[in-house]
Amino acid sequence: MSVDKTKVSFWVPNDVLARIDKLAEMADIERSRLIINMLDEMSKSLMAVKSVGFLQIALIIRDAGEKLSDWVKDLNARVEIKGIKKD
Repeated sequence: MSVDKTKVSFWVPNDVLARIDKLAEMADIERSRLIINMLDEMSKSLMAVKSVGFLQIALIIRDAGEKLSDWVKDLNARVEIKGIKKD
């Protein structure tokens, strides 16, 4: 299945790019895939926030934190499997 795509270029501070590169390496995915995933998930969250009240915002933030925690656990498991030293 082909997805329509548009090339986007933007400037990123070096420290942010270094952090993204480290996360992409830990996840064993390309930098662009990580950025797309991050933009996709954040934009979905922001659209949900737009349509709900403050209580729901708190719940969305909680859920996002739980998803992020699960993602970190998965990354740690991958790192251990690959034998990469964690900081």
